[in-house]
Amino acid sequence: MSAIASPEFISLCHAQLRLMTQQMAESTAALYMADIAEAAAGNDSHFVPVVSYPEPVDSWIEKFSSAPWETTARTPLALPGTVGGAPSDLWPERLPAPIEIAESGSEQPSAPTNQTNQTANQTAAQTEPVEEQLVVPLVYTDVVVGLVVAIRRDRPWKRKERSYIKTMADSLAAGCVLERRNQWLQGRITHRKGLQSRQSEIFHNLLHQFRNPLTAVNTFGKLLVKRLDPEDPNQTVATGIVRETSRLRELVTHFDEAVAIGDAALVSAAPTPVLSAGQPLLPQGDLYSTAAKADASRLDPSQSEIAPLEDANLDNSLGHALTLSRQSLNHIVDPILEVASIVAIEKGVRLKAQVSHNTPWVWGEEEALSEVVSNLVDNAIKYSPPGAQVWVQTGVSRLESQGHYQGIVVADTGPGIPAADLARLFERYYRGVQAQGKLPGTGLGLAIAQSLVKEMQGAIEVISPAVGTPWLPSTRDSASSQSGPGTVFIVWLLEAD
Repeated sequence: MSAIASPEFISLCHAQLRLMTQQMAESTAALYMADIAEAAAGNDSHFVPVVSYPEPVDSWIEKFSSAPWETTARTPLALPGTVGGAPSDLWPERLPAPIEIAESGSEQPSAPTNQTNQTANQTAAQTEPVEEQLVVPLVYTDVVVGLVVAIRRDRPWKRKERSYIKTMADSLAAGCVLERRNQWLQGRITHRKGLQSRQSEIFHNLLHQFRNPLTAVNTFGKLLVKRLDPEDPNQTVATGIVRETSRLRELVTHFDEAVAIGDAALVSAAPTPVLSAGQPLLPQGDLYSTAAKADASRLDPSQSEIAPLEDANLDNSLGHALTLSRQSLNHIVDPILEVASIVAIEKGVRLKAQVSHNTPWVWGEEEALSEVVSNLVDNAIKYSPPGAQVWVQTGVSRLESQGHYQGIVVADTGPGIPAADLARLFERYYRGVQAQGKLPGTGLGLAIAQSLVKEMQGAIEVISPAVGTPWLPSTRDSASSQSGPGTVFIVWLLEAD
């Protein structure tokens, strides 16, 4: 029932029904609301009991499941979202005019004015409740939004009692419309928060990816400063590169902090919308005016003004949809090694590679594949101590049921990955044991890499400890080697036919 009405609205209705049954002894009552979710799913719309008194709703359904109004209850409702009797995508179909309560003490249909009202009269005649059963529609601006069903077995309903129930129904009708509008607004808020959350992930991903080339440029500048003579006229240029890239790194940090403020706002609970004075309860006009259509369309993500954000495939870590094509691995790996070799020299890490230039082509996307390999190589150098070895290799393959796969191996003889961290290695923001160290990081690199590789129909394999496996070179310089358990990452990509 939570999908039909909120606990607050159910509590309000329960109190109203309790007051009614206390004044009218030996009576029981229930409130039915339109199940809009069923209509939106394309099913026949019907009323659903959301609260009853004194019996619980489940007992009411079991006790009165064959009551005469059940057939009428499954007649389509008139709710906002219909134009000229044709149902919209969001709301149930139109009903004939609601049955009025006559002062004579029995329900009589309103005078027919057209063919629709004649159908209403026929339906009412077929399902006219017995004397002690009273069915009162909840009507708001000529729209049936629910039903109040009251039952008393020992005596018929008096005119004064009918009038009381009718007044209560009018009050509950306004509450029902407010409840629907609140659900609509909450749906919009939830939808927008979801898009903002996904957008925030993209910002963090792009900032992380921006840092890697920026760090490389900063490192290049520092190397130039060291290698150039103090009197060299290019010394000023090299110093400027270092200064400006350092400033950019500070700006990236500030931008990341600004995005984090938005993240904090997303996790806080959204306030309940409060309607301003004079604001209409439901879209006004001919039940569904142009302005109302614009409002209701925001319930549908495909028609929302922020729908293009979804169409941009925000699940992708690059912020755009990947277009797979045939890729040459050496064309991807060689430029990365050229940059990484300079960083490795600065760090004191020995970078070695065995890149085959006749490796079969694979399915992938150049930017995404470069990001994956660059992340893995940068991490291997970053977290390996001076004297350690980093090894990059292509030309390895394996056969799976989906086809032949080519692998890119990135291995190191660093400290390895603790067994406790392996299971959560690809979680966003998870750094494991590295969070206790001095090296900065965001915990996004591996999560981004795995996301991109999956989208390229591949997989990442992790082996740690790596020493003793065939993935590290068999001969290493023992004199200056700094050897640890080591780690191996293998990116497997499907061969292109």
